[in-house]
Amino acid sequence: MVHVTKSNFLTHLRDFLTHLPTASFISLDEEMTGIRLGNRKLNKGELPSVRYKESLKAVPEKFGILQVGVALFHKNPDYVDPTCDIGNGRGGGVRRGGPGLGIQNPPEDDGRPQDNVDTDVNEHSFMHREGTLNQDELEDWTEREEEEEGAAGISRGVQRDVPEYTCRIYNFYLFPNADSQRREVAMAPDTVKFLLDNHMDFNKVFSEGISFTTCSHAKMLKEKFFINKKNKLAAETDNGNGSNGSARKNLKERIKLTRAEDIAFVARTMASLREWIDADHGDDEEVNTTGNHHEGQRLGEDANRVGNDPDTGIGRQQVEGKSLILPPCNAFLRRCLYETIEAEYPGLILEKADSGPNAGAARNQIRVVRLSSDEKKQRAERILQEEWSRLLYTIGFTTVFQAISDACNGKGFSEEHIDAFFSGECSEVSLPAGNRGKKIPLVIHNGLMDLMFLLTHCHDGTLPDSFEDTKKLIRGYFPLIYDTKILSTECSDAEVKGGSTALGDLYHSVYSPESNDIGLKLSTIMNHHDGESNGQAHEAAWDAYMTGCVFYGLCRKILEPSGRRHKETTFENILHNEPLGIVHRDWLGLNKLYLYFSLYTIDLESSSGTTGLLDPLSHGLSANTTFYVSGINTNISTRDILQALTNGSQYEIELLQQLKYEIIWMDDTSLFVGTQLDNIACGEDVGTINLIATHVHNKLHASLKGVQVLDLVDFFKHKSIPKGSIIGSLASAVAKPFQMLGNVVFGSQKRSHEPGDVERSNKRSRVE
Repeated sequence: MVHVTKSNFLTHLRDFLTHLPTASFISLDEEMTGIRLGNRKLNKGELPSVRYKESLKAVPEKFGILQVGVALFHKNPDYVDPTCDIGNGRGGGVRRGGPGLGIQNPPEDDGRPQDNVDTDVNEHSFMHREGTLNQDELEDWTEREEEEEGAAGISRGVQRDVPEYTCRIYNFYLFPNADSQRREVAMAPDTVKFLLDNHMDFNKVFSEGISFTTCSHAKMLKEKFFINKKNKLAAETDNGNGSNGSARKNLKERIKLTRAEDIAFVARTMASLREWIDADHGDDEEVNTTGNHHEGQRLGEDANRVGNDPDTGIGRQQVEGKSLILPPCNAFLRRCLYETIEAEYPGLILEKADSGPNAGAARNQIRVVRLSSDEKKQRAERILQEEWSRLLYTIGFTTVFQAISDACNGKGFSEEHIDAFFSGECSEVSLPAGNRGKKIPLVIHNGLMDLMFLLTHCHDGTLPDSFEDTKKLIRGYFPLIYDTKILSTECSDAEVKGGSTALGDLYHSVYSPESNDIGLKLSTIMNHHDGESNGQAHEAAWDAYMTGCVFYGLCRKILEPSGRRHKETTFENILHNEPLGIVHRDWLGLNKLYLYFSLYTIDLESSSGTTGLLDPLSHGLSANTTFYVSGINTNISTRDILQALTNGSQYEIELLQQLKYEIIWMDDTSLFVGTQLDNIACGEDVGTINLIATHVHNKLHASLKGVQVLDLVDFFKHKSIPKGSIIGSLASAVAKPFQMLGNVVFGSQKRSHEPGDVERSNKRSRVE
């Protein structure tokens, strides 16, 4: 794991871009300065679009990202699937005859002598029999061979104990600079305290944080750079003397000296300059006319402070050609010297002697550089390279964001193109359109807010007003997303669903010896100093690593059961094949995001459906067989509701006897009733839907006098009818208890897991 700051950004950015295209999947996590606004209470029944407008949208627009952890998971070349035999296609998991391993498969035993088998073992045994090797030498040979085979992933017919995936983890520290679209930094006190308790290094964030900007602004900056580059190269071609990097153009009038001492200073300085020009100095020699440094100082001495940027370290590491440092003087005299020298010697290069943080007197000195034609060309290339590197620092994390998006969208990468990007020869890290690779999935844990924060930092500071538009933006950047919170709460078995689905708890439980019955192994961290898997929870990089490990472990558990595990549904094939509805969507929850404390699951692929119900209900519930019940007497409890629904069930048909119910109170007089059949939503078949709807209506009306029952689909259909029509008015009256759903939800004091919430109502107390 590496911590990426602005002092090492370009180095680790190259390493990241080199390994990104070959990743099997990417996991991501963030640490922010705040995750909620105000004390607004949440309720399970509010629509995702309402919660987005009232609670979610403003959070990433106000608060900022402190850390982004990115983990790249790669297939381990030493791993052998224990269910497959590479040699014969049958079980056993032993790698034999692999390419480049130098091991031959033993021939089939057909009853004939196998004296002609050419193996190292036979050869060494023969040498031992002939007396060429003694017993000690034979044992030494055998021991060495076993060590070599172990290094190659082979242990004499036994699978090497290695994880299926390796991982590279990057912890990016972020902090806005002047080019970050004037983004302010807001911090929530409770979040800051939480992060401090978990060892967040705020000093590193503030002093070493990488800048960022929007993709559109980054594109504009790069276009501007390449236009300037083209103009400078054209000027170099047209002007044989080269361009003077310090030339002061378009001055209205040259300054005139009046003080005798100023005139004398300039005259002495110009005399020293003419003498230096006329003298025959050796190559690459720098002369200091002040006496502060010894005359004839060789280039490269103290090079680490010559013109370096104090933030990025980018700068001229050595002075090209021959140079002369003029005596120190004030800004007025320096301007006079610039104008005088440029007028008399237009072919010379003038620049500050030193602008670094430790420049001292050199900050007030001018360096005069004399270059040959080739040296001028090299200098122009160096300056352009430094400008490009500074621009990459300015764009900062946005390059990482764009690269991840390109990889997730299947854009191609190449080592040559990445080299061209770093040298400033092309503006994008990925190959042009038409060079397609595999789409790499992005994995998050309860990461809807993480994705929205990325949008406000790297797309636009303001999110769209429509939640559907925001969902389209997310999917446009990341078309394949898996949420391990959905995997654990919606797709996993009862053991996983029944336990804690917090990230740290999942990480430990999935790989614990008690529940790890399929031999899962934690991915090895390849860019960790000792290769071990240790880190700090609530550090973005470590959370990203745990997210990826949980994703792999849960997917394996889901795909392993009998009837599911076959060649087409192995974990690796799932990652690289085109998405299949039943496997990717139903089994693994592709493009479904968890929404905290809600009846709903966010579906990034939902673009049509009943108005208001574009996102499905969570926990396997169906909108067709989930009902809103209002007008309930305040003395009624959950037990009474369940008793009303199950009374006389022994006389019902088998389907109704198997129904399971989930009761979710909204307030003391209204609730939701969800119906399921053995954890499977029972809202697909029209006949079944009608049967269940009739059953629920009849049971509740029979036992609870005066209640109103409305399924969610009917409610939204009625709500979409114009209010001015008679039918609309009737529908409005029928749906009256549900019209203020948002207000009911937001004002509810029922079940809220937020700290500091007011006490739950008496109804909920009786229920629990």
